[in-house]
Amino acid sequence: MNELQSILNALATLRGSTGSAVLATLVGVDGSSFRSPGARMLILPDNQHIGSITGPCLEAELHRQAALMTPASTPRKIAYNTTADDDAIFGYGLGCKGIVHILLESIDPNRPPQHIEFLRASLCANQPAALATIYAAPAAVLIGSRLFLSDGTFHTSGDWPGDLAASVLQDAHNALSTGHSLALSTGHSLTRTYASSAGQTEVFLEIIRPPVRLAIIGATDLSIPLVHFANQLGWHITVIDKRPALADPARFPLADAVISCPTRQTPHHIIPTSRSAAVIMTHNYPDDLELLKTLLPLPLQYLGILGSRQRTHRLVEDVAKDTFAAVHHLHGPVGLDIGAETPQEIALSIIAEIQATLANRPGTPLRDRPSAIHDRPSSCPPSKP
Repeated sequence: MNELQSILNALATLRGSTGSAVLATLVGVDGSSFRSPGARMLILPDNQHIGSITGPCLEAELHRQAALMTPASTPRKIAYNTTADDDAIFGYGLGCKGIVHILLESIDPNRPPQHIEFLRASLCANQPAALATIYAAPAAVLIGSRLFLSDGTFHTSGDWPGDLAASVLQDAHNALSTGHSLALSTGHSLTRTYASSAGQTEVFLEIIRPPVRLAIIGATDLSIPLVHFANQLGWHITVIDKRPALADPARFPLADAVISCPTRQTPHHIIPTSRSAAVIMTHNYPDDLELLKTLLPLPLQYLGILGSRQRTHRLVEDVAKDTFAAVHHLHGPVGLDIGAETPQEIALSIIAEIQATLANRPGTPLRDRPSAIHDRPSSCPPSKP
């Protein structure tokens, strides 16, 4: 379960209680930080928290700020500057050399605000959505106002001057249609200053993407740790096998679906999207050959197959005898080279390769990366009114 899902589940658990929670959202970063904009931390009534924004020192400060808020408190933005050499004086000790902007909001679990329900619905959908949040604005505009865009329709909450809403909506449409038109550093979020009739307004725009859909074809013992790791990431997991004895939900309690069907019907249970991945793990040559013939043409973001390099080359050659299918997105042998031997290590290498592929990263050590870890745009020009 990923961070956002855990936060939403925690709020659902609190329904019926009398306490309120405080949601801290990282909405902007100048310089370096541990997390990217969009990171969230929910501070519960018992002073526990779910999620993280940065190091434990700042989290303690956020707990202190949350204690000052009441259920009636309006959203407010706070900033922490860790660029100064005397940062230690303030006790943060982050050493990140950046300025982080954090939006704090009091959340009543029994009457959750619109954006909480929007986030919940977006995670259940199979299409990305956009959420824009005002986090710094003139007095006439309410901090915490939101604009929601999903499935071609939009609505707003709070105060949105017409020209500001139009500019943000256009950027949201562009981000959803192209995935990178706003120089969204990881395809997730961007902070931008807009000039409007109300004055300069800072807006945090993020793309809410549905969970990665992972199809594991072959309900072998190696599939069990693979399901475990994928579940920890909050991915939607389907395990498929033609053998009913292996495709047993009791063997895969963390999977969202466990299906037993003939090999030829496997593609019917896979939803191909830009967030879909499949791993063939039957290790049965005739089945693998049939699966490759039907899965290679699908627009999957990632397709991996278990087995040696020689075996994979032979499979690709045999597929080419009967049909033409691009193989550039086929990963075989599957996984990253991390010296994996045990089922758990192999599963880790596979999950890491899928994540790297989805993020369009090479999977190399971060110390060898020439640019910033999060690769954020250094600046974003303001939109014109």
